[in-house]
Amino acid sequence: MSESLRFLVVDDSRAVQAIVRRSLLSGDFRQAEIKFANDGEEALSLIEEWSPTLVLSDWHMPNMDGMRLLQTLRKHHPTQRFGFVTSEFERDKIDLAIEEGALFVVQKPFDQATLTAAVHKALKVSFIGRDDTVAVREEKLMVMTINTQGIGEVMDSTFGSGVFHVEPLPDVDVDTIDLPSAVGVFLHEGSKEIRGLALIDHAGILLLGGSLARKPFAELEKLMMANAVPPDIWAHAEKFLREQAARMFLASDRGHFQLMKSQIIKHRPEQLVGIMKRSSTRSDFELTRATLLPGRISLIAK
Repeated sequence: MSESLRFLVVDDSRAVQAIVRRSLLSGDFRQAEIKFANDGEEALSLIEEWSPTLVLSDWHMPNMDGMRLLQTLRKHHPTQRFGFVTSEFERDKIDLAIEEGALFVVQKPFDQATLTAAVHKALKVSFIGRDDTVAVREEKLMVMTINTQGIGEVMDSTFGSGVFHVEPLPDVDVDTIDLPSAVGVFLHEGSKEIRGLALIDHAGILLLGGSLARKPFAELEKLMMANAVPPDIWAHAEKFLREQAARMFLASDRGHFQLMKSQIIKHRPEQLVGIMKRSSTRSDFELTRATLLPGRISLIAK
């Protein structure tokens, strides 16, 4: 299949163009032909003469940005497959992108597995006809907010601006899970399917629940050393999972997520470890507050 694939990468950064190209050619699309455009106007000219299989576009570019490019394509080339590779994280804009027909939104920084998975799903999309803008999708394309800014937005709105510092953690060894930890299982409200998982380590439970419960730092430090989670702190951590963590997941059909189940685990969760190892849409973040020990939250979209 790769021999006939043609990808158009649209981005005003030569460095990003190179990263996307390398990610595609190093993965499952080694024989694909790849061309580049620096903005939407250049992309339209190439699309007219070259007819790419898939357009992978940045959002923010000079002359013609990614959203205007998408809207123009929907009017004149309604069957053109299109996805965003962007630093845009605002939910309203991502919702608009999906509504306008983007097949995925991969957020920078991304890894090869995430981009490859999104492209594979986009290639499964078939269209009813050239004059029909309705796409028939073999499976729903789930989009998840997995960048530092997106997580940070949730944290700032919950605890106040700058209270927590959020940092992505690359290459986390999933075999090392601090116990006790907390697990949240999230349902996609439309399909009623389990589509999201969150794992919060012991320090993360205390940071999140303790901050909501307004516990003093000295008490939290003692609990971190004692490996304990008092019921009142867990109740607040569970509230965070129910009311805030669900906002970290986005669906292509603009549906919402809801917490189905949450619990503290005290033994190594072999099934969860397996899911984390296999998942191509998993991201790990470090949460820090002042001088307290850092916590960790891992997010997985299924």
